[in-house]
Amino acid sequence: MVRIPLCSCVRQDHLESRVIEGLQREVLHEDAVRYALAKFKMEMKERLDSTRSHMTVLREERERLKSEIDNLAGSYLRRAPLTGPSFTTRKTRAASPRNQR
Repeated sequence: MVRIPLCSCVRQDHLESRVIEGLQREVLHEDAVRYALAKFKMEMKERLDSTRSHMTVLREERERLKSEIDNLAGSYLRRAPLTGPSFTTRKTRAASPRNQR
């Protein structure tokens, strides 16, 4: 803490106490608390909206990729339907943790 030279009639600790009490009164004033809560609520809503928007983009990307995979799988099956186990069997085996080697 920086010591400020004061008149000898005012003690530093008394002055610091009065300054702290004044700041607490102002900061903890009902209007200040209301403002802080409103600001917090607004920022949280913005973050939530941003997260929802991001999730929508991710869902759309997932659906696009699933569609692309289905198209590629269909194309593969049309060209080589008799080359070993069916695609459905392979897909089921790949998705099952018990069958992974």
